[in-house]
Formats: sequence, C-alpha cells, structure tokens
Amino acid sequence: MVYSPNAGENCYLFATRKTIRGAVRRNRCRRVLKEVVRLNQDTIPLGYNYGFIATVVPEKGATPEIEKYLKKMVVQIT
Repeated sequence: MVYSPNAGENCYLFATRKTIRGAVRRNRCRRVLKEVVRLNQDTIPLGYNYGFIATVVPEKGATPEIEKYLKKMVVQIT
C-alpha cells in the first residue's frame, strides 16, 4: 500500500503485478482488494490517495487475513 495526502475525499487505486499470470487471476486480486477496502472504509483515514498493489494471488477464504494486514497498515498512517 502506498499513500499520499490530498485536499479532498479518499481516492483509491487497485493494481496487480504482471508477474501474476492470467487476467482472471489478476482481476480476482483486484476484486478481493476492492471488497476489503469497501468493508473497512470507516477505519481508513480521510484526506489521502491510496494505492493498493497485489503481488500474490490470495487464496480462497483469505479475506480476513487481508483485512488484518489493511488494519495494520492503517495504524501506521495515523
């Protein structure tokens, strides 16, 4: 995750690395990231641009684990 301050609302960027082979797998990574951010928007501080870059394909059912990492990163921002 990367972030930078801005003057307005939060903006999000979801990306994957090309080393993740197959469009279906890359799209799944982005969908999982988007869903985790959507569910945890209330914990994310306002006034930043966020960039989320997936480097590996999450396993099925790994959403709680990804949420844990997101919350850990948000604590570092505040």
